[in-house]
Amino acid sequence: MFRAESIPGSPRERRSTTGEHIRTWGASLYSTSSAELEQPGWRKLSRDCCVSTSISSSGWLALATPVEVRLYPADHRNRKIKLDITIKPKLRSKEEIRSVSLSEDLLTLVTHRRLIVYEYRVPGRVEEYLVHDRLFDQRQDYGLNPTVTDGRKGRKHKASRTHDQDETWIPKSVSVIQIGSTSALIAVGGEGVNGVKLYRYSYHTGWNPQGDPCNLKCLRNNGSVRLVGFSPCRYNRANRFMVFGVTTSNRVHCWDMRTRPSGSLSIESDWDIDCTARTNEPPHRGEITSASIFLSPASRPYIFCTVNQKNGSQLLRSFVAPIAFGQSSEESRWQTLESVMDREVLSGAATANGLFLVAVEAGKLKLLTLQGVYGGLTCLARTQDAPLSLAGLAISVKVEEIEEDIKVTAIDGRGKIVFATFRVKGMPAPEAPPVEIPPVFEAGSPDIGELASS
Repeated sequence: MFRAESIPGSPRERRSTTGEHIRTWGASLYSTSSAELEQPGWRKLSRDCCVSTSISSSGWLALATPVEVRLYPADHRNRKIKLDITIKPKLRSKEEIRSVSLSEDLLTLVTHRRLIVYEYRVPGRVEEYLVHDRLFDQRQDYGLNPTVTDGRKGRKHKASRTHDQDETWIPKSVSVIQIGSTSALIAVGGEGVNGVKLYRYSYHTGWNPQGDPCNLKCLRNNGSVRLVGFSPCRYNRANRFMVFGVTTSNRVHCWDMRTRPSGSLSIESDWDIDCTARTNEPPHRGEITSASIFLSPASRPYIFCTVNQKNGSQLLRSFVAPIAFGQSSEESRWQTLESVMDREVLSGAATANGLFLVAVEAGKLKLLTLQGVYGGLTCLARTQDAPLSLAGLAISVKVEEIEEDIKVTAIDGRGKIVFATFRVKGMPAPEAPPVEIPPVFEAGSPDIGELASS
């Protein structure tokens, strides 16, 4: 059982952040390459533009248009990557895909009305392996549950199609994380106070939703949660994980979650920061383009946010901040990265070992080395730059540590994919992730209920 004072981000942990020390490691650019995704029948029309991309840890790429999702293998050996699968969910009139996310086995997408989950690493048509179809507007009738096939058992079963009690809630973003082979979590970001809905899935004879969703509240959210995500697998152990959401008003929310022995979820603590340097900042004047939770080598949680200060925006520059649960954002020691990053940063990510950050800027992909400072972390002035260019549209970034190499894969909404390898001699390997997040919800488990942050 966790003691409150031992939890990363707790008051006791915060008192020791003055002692954050990190050994820095020298990195060098080893190789770069780029490729284009095959896009048969691609038409330069508004309904065919990309709205979202995703990269799975198992090496798959997803590119979503408003009407379909295209899957590709992430093969750096070819200049042209062939389309493998096209998934066309049954959409109603004026219903469009808004966001897509991949785990090792699950493909999740949200439209203006629904959360749809497929198992995609299967033989045959992915549409036949529907795991969950969640309707957020009960006023629309989507018919009876479809019959689908369990690929591992070869038998027919009913896919889960359910209604959400929040009739007017409109989803905007989605993220999925899979722990091991039998447990997954999906976060859906949407409108208003009930900003994030959290779902749990498990695998027995097939993937199935477990229990009711829980609402993670964003009490100051007057818009939508347009970015959602989870803490890395290194943190997700002993029934603990973290969720973050970034709103259209550039406020970042974080929740520290616990899975109880009964199977219910509870919020242990929450935290949020307002990244608007002045009030009434117009939405077209800049935005947070990505957010990543990572742990320092001392296992303290931080969040790395990249910011595009377009059109003269007065938002904070891209920054690293310690996640200090129970402490106001005004007390947090933010470290802006204006000396090592441009004003317009398109996306970013952090390495699992908490030693490096990756940033996508105009015309280059940048590796930054983290170092300790009083109260937190910042970056060394010297960076490693790879001359790789991506369009500032629907960018996704994946970072892997393989022995002494940091391998970066990034994709944009135009179908361009870039690869970069940075070599770090003597770099320590990240901790192995846990096998699962126990316990798994069972049928008939208690109602998770609504979880609110104060």
